[in-house]
Amino acid sequence: MLAPSLSVGHQRQPLHDRKVAWIDTHLKNCGNDSHSVVSGRPRILLEAVCQGRLRQVRLLLDAGVNVNCKDLDNGQTALIRAMFLDDVKLRRRTAKMLMNYGAKVKLVDKFGRSALSWACLLGREDMVKLFFSHPEVDLALESIDSEGNTNLMLASMSGNVNIVKTISKVFRRNRLDVNRVNNRGKSALKIAYSNTFTDCAEVLLNEGHVTPCADETNLLREAFSGSIGQKKNKPHTGLRQNSCNLPRLFGLYTEQLTNSYPRNCRSGGGVKYSTY
Repeated sequence: MLAPSLSVGHQRQPLHDRKVAWIDTHLKNCGNDSHSVVSGRPRILLEAVCQGRLRQVRLLLDAGVNVNCKDLDNGQTALIRAMFLDDVKLRRRTAKMLMNYGAKVKLVDKFGRSALSWACLLGREDMVKLFFSHPEVDLALESIDSEGNTNLMLASMSGNVNIVKTISKVFRRNRLDVNRVNNRGKSALKIAYSNTFTDCAEVLLNEGHVTPCADETNLLREAFSGSIGQKKNKPHTGLRQNSCNLPRLFGLYTEQLTNSYPRNCRSGGGVKYSTY
């Protein structure tokens, strides 16, 4: 699991060590900023979510606390904070309760990340399934965080192949750009490859129809050549190796590059090209 501090440089600080202010989204547009900062019960709601106190969460919501209030420090809602719960059952019960009370998945924090974005980054496969099981909910699939990452890029960072497969299919169905690059010039495919998540890279090529660029193909060729050398020097043990299947992955790269050429080039016309 990828810790959030690795991606945004934000270290999680115990809530009891600092004061938390909230922005009430119901009052945000009232024209008076002094009334938008809320403390008290909304702060307790955040603490209750982080500590998994479901009974207290329900009591606060029944008492009328706005489920979509935001922490003024980092802009995170209670639903976003639920993504950080490690216990799978507790995380799912908390998220379902918050959504039943009207929690919005599309709301983003100061890093530009929604609850879905954090679920992709943290590898919360159960949360991704939960969100997509509610087709009426606005998931803000096209959202881009402050570092230029799409949800597909964040999924590639997690290394969870099932999440990458789900987001890839959704991106294709909604005609979202699967080849987009972030502020560091990295695409979802390059992120997956640089982290050696070759199974995720294969899904991006096969399911997401990502088109690799020239430098990505060169990197893969080097890795492919290195794997051949390792196989020659490695004794045969008779056991099935858990390899990343680089030859097949390289073939997918080649196929994608070939299909990316215009048809008039492939049909002749005196133009010669190479997949390398």
